[in-house]
Amino acid sequence: MSCPNANERHSYVTLATNDEYAIGALVLGYSLRRAGTNKEMAILITEGVSHGFREILEGVYDSVIVVKPLQSLDEHNLKLLRRLNLGITYTKLYCWKLIQFSKCVFLDADTISDFHGTGSLNNCFLTTVTFSRNGNIE
Repeated sequence: MSCPNANERHSYVTLATNDEYAIGALVLGYSLRRAGTNKEMAILITEGVSHGFREILEGVYDSVIVVKPLQSLDEHNLKLLRRLNLGITYTKLYCWKLIQFSKCVFLDADTISDFHGTGSLNNCFLTTVTFSRNGNIE
């Protein structure tokens, strides 16, 4: 495995489409900072995130990037899942456009990190836990 170039930028990336997800993104950001990550942290946000939350996110994340929502048109399957709110999750595809980073790890905003390691993203051990809306660990 080769060592990363000193000029390469590596980032953890998440998404918040509204204030509710911004709260989760703040918890994720704080958990990564508390664990001592030396990687950049970026968050994609939509206009659904209020100005107040944007200011708070700017204090936690290195990059706050405003994007337009991408909505799934597969309403039938979303109804089967009983999760119409998941349609907007296509917005996370903007992660592929973050060409300013040589490597990105996308983490959903409902995860908490127990991060170990400060090497390249190839050498880290990252444990995440996802919580459902009712508080159960998934």
